[in-house]
Amino acid sequence: MATCEPGGGFIKTGKKSVVRIHFLDNEFKTIAIDDTTSAADVCQMVADKIGVAESIHFALFESITHKSGRREDRCLDGSEFPARVMSQWAAGSSTTKWVFKRKIFLESKMVSKDPMTNHLLYIQAVDNIINGTYPCDLDTAIKLAAVQMQVNFGDHKRQTHQVGFLLPRLVEYLPPYHLAQDNTRLCQSILEQHALLTSEDPTMAESASWKALYLQEAQQIPVYGCRFFLAKQTQFKKLPANVLIGVNAQGLHILRADNKARVVCWSFRDLQRWGTKPGISVFFQTKSRSYAAEGPIYEFSTNEAHRIQELLNIYVMAMLEEISPMLCGPPTAETHQIELRFDRHDHDCAVKIQAVVRGYLLRTLLDRAERTLAAMFIQSIWRGHSTRKHITIVKTRRA
Repeated sequence: MATCEPGGGFIKTGKKSVVRIHFLDNEFKTIAIDDTTSAADVCQMVADKIGVAESIHFALFESITHKSGRREDRCLDGSEFPARVMSQWAAGSSTTKWVFKRKIFLESKMVSKDPMTNHLLYIQAVDNIINGTYPCDLDTAIKLAAVQMQVNFGDHKRQTHQVGFLLPRLVEYLPPYHLAQDNTRLCQSILEQHALLTSEDPTMAESASWKALYLQEAQQIPVYGCRFFLAKQTQFKKLPANVLIGVNAQGLHILRADNKARVVCWSFRDLQRWGTKPGISVFFQTKSRSYAAEGPIYEFSTNEAHRIQELLNIYVMAMLEEISPMLCGPPTAETHQIELRFDRHDHDCAVKIQAVVRGYLLRTLLDRAERTLAAMFIQSIWRGHSTRKHITIVKTRRA
């Protein structure tokens, strides 16, 4: 006998659950899972079903829409079991669903050669722009809206694409904080920009090319690719009390919680260490300009301290995997983790020890990478100086 939970997006049939996995363009796929199916298994099943060639940086998110309209997305660890998570959902709930989307954004993977991967990146970028996750100025928002119109409707048609056509759809093209202005004028600006775009150029004849252009424009936003976490702090007067902590490939971003204005950004090179403290706090220590002193430590109160720490570690490990062949040959097991085996009652101690060891290994490899890049920079300057000196000597002799 099958039982249906239409709001929650799954049907329970015996030990199996037929689950809807949603995408950010309102499409979805259905798959069958049981209590032993992990989130990593679900991601691989979805990737195979839609034909994603590069699925390593995608993940399954539990998306919860609150009564206020605010959406909260929680990224599942690959070892979690979605069927067990669903057992905690309220029966008939229409506010919780599974979403398949990108988890981390590396600079080398911003645009993919795989069309399906690019499509998923595009719809995720559109979603983050129009719901206000990525704050952008009005000019950028209008330019992105025009490219989005080109993707959806093709070349500008003067008789069809008028203010009356776009006005009812404007919420699908601009973030809410820009809609408080003169919407008619906003529509006119978008249509003017759309009229400048044309598919007559052979390189831009397909919608995939316009999606790539949208991604290139969106990636100019400093917080592109960030996942944000709400936090509080009372330590520094220069920082607001309520902040958003954002993490992407550029590093760590601190934004105002009310208007998402960026207050400060630290690259991974600026961060000496990070971690969590007992309770609900996360801390970051930045590097000092003087080797004789330690940099300041910033501490924030948040319910998602461990997720911030985990995401920072994921980004560092992913970047190290990219540069480690250049620095020290293929990655080794020691570079990634140290396996420590303890009895169950020693598990908590093992976790802390492993965290310290992994942090030491990461900092060691990052320092080695920084020294190598610094040496390459010095060598390039010296080679340039030597070449210019040699040319000067040759010119002098010829004169």
